[in-house]
Amino acid sequence: MPPGSAASRSTKAPSCFSVVRQEGHRQERRKLKHYNLDAIISAGYRVNSTRTTRFRQWATQVLRQHLTQGHTLSQQRFEQNAAELEVAPTLA
Repeated sequence: MPPGSAASRSTKAPSCFSVVRQEGHRQERRKLKHYNLDAIISAGYRVNSTRTTRFRQWATQVLRQHLTQGHTLSQQRFEQNAAELEVAPTLA
């Protein structure tokens, strides 16, 4: 990617979103930065430093937790299990 191209700018600059939050009895509007997850992950796996090593360890741990605790679902497995559950009462 040449510097200054649309693709290189999209990975560097975060998008800003305005979010309204309830704080006590008042509502506060704040701007939150959202970064491109694909860009963060690809940079974290291409650079070698102690900081990126910690990132890779953290990312692996979070991914493992999501998969083992069911936070991340396989749509195909979900639909198959739902179909099996619908058939189960007729078998009893």
